[in-house]
Amino acid sequence: MRIVKGEIVLPPNAPSTEGGQVVVEVRDVSLADVASTILAERQLDNVAWKPTGRIRFQISVPEVETTRTLSLRVHLSLDGSGVVKSGDLLTTVHVPVPSTGSTPPLTVPVSVI
Repeated sequence: MRIVKGEIVLPPNAPSTEGGQVVVEVRDVSLADVASTILAERQLDNVAWKPTGRIRFQISVPEVETTRTLSLRVHLSLDGSGVVKSGDLLTTVHVPVPSTGSTPPLTVPVSVI
């Protein structure tokens, strides 16, 4: 296992909250037309955030074959349910995670959905 660290970057139109839930996942997205597989997940509860804010995270990630493609997915749940709802924040771009070795800190933009 290795530790991947980074910051989630909130947009200016992000809602403020005092007790949201943050779920950070590393997914194997190697295969087209197939649902991705979650390789690692970290949940943070009762997290406060505000527009243009930043949330630090770290997650333990296994090393995999170099032929696999990994991507980071982040969901900020306003009500803490973990269910994606209107007003929550999600990653909407591919944030690559190297399949092996260490990685520099990642910057992860999220968007209001």
